[in-house]
Amino acid sequence: MRNLWGNFKNKLAYWMQGRYGNDELNNALYITFIVLWVITLITRKPIFYWIGLVALGYSLYRSFSRDHLKRSNERLWFLKKLEQIKKLPKQWKQRWEQRNTHKFYRCKQCGVTIRVPKGKGQIEITCPKCGHKFIERT
Repeated sequence: MRNLWGNFKNKLAYWMQGRYGNDELNNALYITFIVLWVITLITRKPIFYWIGLVALGYSLYRSFSRDHLKRSNERLWFLKKLEQIKKLPKQWKQRWEQRNTHKFYRCKQCGVTIRVPKGKGQIEITCPKCGHKFIERT
């Protein structure tokens, strides 16, 4: 029995050579599958199960893929988005603390958030990223 298990492990390791394997995005897809599966058990709606199966299938596809460049680019995109999501609570806390002294506007051209002091009347705001100018009341 021990020799049989050893042969299986060796054959599996040989087959996995050159494959991409597991990363953070795959782990998130596995967790998504499990969460959607639990939601399916609670709500009895099969649509969640099918969406979860798609996530599971894509994670398996990524694990067995040999296109390392494409999978690593997907991983970098995912990590960038995850970092943006992790920053949100800190940004919300800072805005809440500064709500009495500053007003926040979003540039209509590039979408960047601009912080201006309150109580200055109607002022011209210039976006630091794209240079778009607009007039707002503070």
